[in-house]
Amino acid sequence: MTEPVMSEPSEISTNFSYHPLKNHGVNIHRDNRSVAHLKGQGAIRFLKRVEGKRHDLRQLEMAKAAGNFKRGNEKLIATKSKALHQRRRKH
Repeated sequence: MTEPVMSEPSEISTNFSYHPLKNHGVNIHRDNRSVAHLKGQGAIRFLKRVEGKRHDLRQLEMAKAAGNFKRGNEKLIATKSKALHQRRRKH
């Protein structure tokens, strides 16, 4: 039996970065553009979540914090909306 292959950091998208600020905030960047600014408890929680994690898991945490994380329900919502619209047109 073979072991699962783990992705190397070079295979993971590296378009997110974060920069802790002096005022205990955190700026999150995507493709060198600022996409989120965390402050207070949100910044502290974020820093604890990314501390000591692998590169790919840090990327995931930054995507979640920035709101650029697909939840998998976009297609489902679009399908329900389309079905509802079609039902309304029939009546």
